[in-house]
Amino acid sequence: MTVLLDTRAAIWFWEADPRLSRAAEAVIADPNNVKLLSPASPWEAAIKVAKARLALSGGFPGYFPRNMLRTGFVWLPPTDAHFVRLTTLPAVHADPFDRLIAAQSLAEGIEVVSIDPKLDLLGVRRIW
Repeated sequence: MTVLLDTRAAIWFWEADPRLSRAAEAVIADPNNVKLLSPASPWEAAIKVAKARLALSGGFPGYFPRNMLRTGFVWLPPTDAHFVRLTTLPAVHADPFDRLIAAQSLAEGIEVVSIDPKLDLLGVRRIW
């Protein structure tokens, strides 16, 4: 199975945060699953760190590359197909980071690991 993680799911997994659901943790921890991460995630995290709305163990520099390497996550770079899909999403979820993640998942036909029920309104198949 290939899944795309949203920012919170990835960070909560790396931080062993109890807010991560058991179902999400099982999917992420399964070594047979491919875990993808959008470049939208470190961008979103950087903004939250700068606004003191997010603290990451070890600090922000190197956090994403270090944890991705440690857990075998892989980048899913945005493509033209993702951006085209982004133009067709309904205006029911305003967060630009979540909208890109939704467009990537829909264009790739993969599920998103996320706590955010607003993604459902965009037609995303969500694991939580």
